[in-house]
Amino acid sequence: MRYSRPDMPHPNRRNADSREMRWRDQVLDDHRALTSLRPGVEGQRELDRIGPRLVDTTLREELAAAMAGRPATLARGPGLRYTTGVLAAAAGDEPRAIEAFMIARSELGAHGDELASRIALELGRLYLLRGEQAAADAVLAWAEGAVAAPESCADLYLLRALLAKSIGDHAAAVPLERSSIAARRRLTPMSSVQALMNIAVALHHQAPNEGLAVCRLALAMIDAETLHASIRPAARNIAGYATMCSGDLRSAKEAFAAAAEEAGSLNDQRVRLFAEFNRAITEELEGDLDASRHRLDEIRLDADRVGLLDVARWSAIRHCWIGFRNADQPRALLAELPKTVPDHFAEAVATLRALIGARLGMVLEARQALDRLVRVYREKNDALTAFVLQLWSAHLDHELGRDRAARRSVAEACEIGIRRGFSLSPNWWAPEIVVTARALAPATGAEYAASLHLATGGSAPSASFPSIILAPTEIAVDRTLFPDDQWREGKSGRNVLQRFFRLVLEAGPRGAERDALAFGLWPESDGDVAVRNLYWATRDLRVVLSRLPGVALIVQGGRYRLKLASNVTVVDRTTQKAWIVT
Repeated sequence: MRYSRPDMPHPNRRNADSREMRWRDQVLDDHRALTSLRPGVEGQRELDRIGPRLVDTTLREELAAAMAGRPATLARGPGLRYTTGVLAAAAGDEPRAIEAFMIARSELGAHGDELASRIALELGRLYLLRGEQAAADAVLAWAEGAVAAPESCADLYLLRALLAKSIGDHAAAVPLERSSIAARRRLTPMSSVQALMNIAVALHHQAPNEGLAVCRLALAMIDAETLHASIRPAARNIAGYATMCSGDLRSAKEAFAAAAEEAGSLNDQRVRLFAEFNRAITEELEGDLDASRHRLDEIRLDADRVGLLDVARWSAIRHCWIGFRNADQPRALLAELPKTVPDHFAEAVATLRALIGARLGMVLEARQALDRLVRVYREKNDALTAFVLQLWSAHLDHELGRDRAARRSVAEACEIGIRRGFSLSPNWWAPEIVVTARALAPATGAEYAASLHLATGGSAPSASFPSIILAPTEIAVDRTLFPDDQWREGKSGRNVLQRFFRLVLEAGPRGAERDALAFGLWPESDGDVAVRNLYWATRDLRVVLSRLPGVALIVQGGRYRLKLASNVTVVDRTTQKAWIVT
């Protein structure tokens, strides 16, 4: 593979030649030429010159109409062939697009490095979508020989990055994409937007808030540079994914719906289906497993119908994961998993196989498999997936009775999560790992663990979470009273913890203020001593509440309140009416 090219110098950062026209002025000049086309061969030559630029802009439809009104026999020239290929690819006609790009390549001559590198990028991208890495690499080799200064062409850096990702070398891709932004020569600003979107994708599982900021920059550039709307649905979908990774599920869901609708109107089935796939993830994280499973079934049918095998495979894997969340029969789930998959699906299938195996009693084997997968994801700079698998490792250690190792894993995961701002993962997130994290988190990570996203739901929520009723004087777990001896924890003592819990419960959604709690629990103690006692009692109460799945103590802005999942009902002491804390 040639993607890394260690001998390739950094792109020249000199300013563009002063004689080069600014992009917006260039678009205006090309539009004037488009509206004053002459008939016959002369007009075709003009289209051959301006088409490759205008096809990336909001003037694409006007350009297509001008091309459609001319005899097909005159549609010659690499610029026109390339433009025809872009229009065919946008319409979903992949074979026609490849044919047009191949003819454009053969007709290039000395037509310009920018067009040659863009032809290579579009052709290589199509081959990679078909899983034909060798063909894409051959296209890159051709371009590096055909272009006079490949080290200055933005699109060739993008193609190298795509090749790097296709073999799982994500660490090499981001520097190549940064080089694409810095490169001096590009056919249109579309290259910079695509590079920004790719960088945003790489940031999602490392620093989701940063990824979202880069997405917003890409969307702003689409508008500023008058680029065609065909790129917008993909940018919206990527921004939605960053929003989901940052924990804002409602906004993410809205972004995915908008991306799917816009992609559908443009007949971009790949982006539409991936946006719908991401909507299914948000539904799962919200606890609506049935809705998520139904959406995945529809996605798989649509993907099979239009020949998008990778979307169909991801949907099948996700469908199996929903079955795992829903406590379906483990052996039936194992039978669902494909025996052989392409390399970029291998880790996902291995993860699911390990987790299902743990349900079948092969906990130690699953634990060892997760250790290997954590290393793999760290090597890929995928900190978020490594983080969630480390929480699974802690959960399995806890089941094995290895609490010392489990606490160590939880402490390390909390440190990573705090530093990177993780509150959930779109992959492999489940209530049981949150419960384990809250139970085993160190004092420095207890507040963070309590803030982790917790969702119950599905057709069989009781498989993971019991039904819990809270009242100031008693707690019922699946209609059984919570034993008094479960309140004996740490230095605080049973009576203090029960009073602490009652005060926070009665404070309701607003929560109880710190000083009021400290005075209420230790009225005869000095203020500093009472606050220090409250600190230890908070830690002990969180350990007690970890035995009540779906119940957590949150401290925000000096106020203490309960965060409860949908399996928990609170009964008011005076009215005996039920209310729910969220």
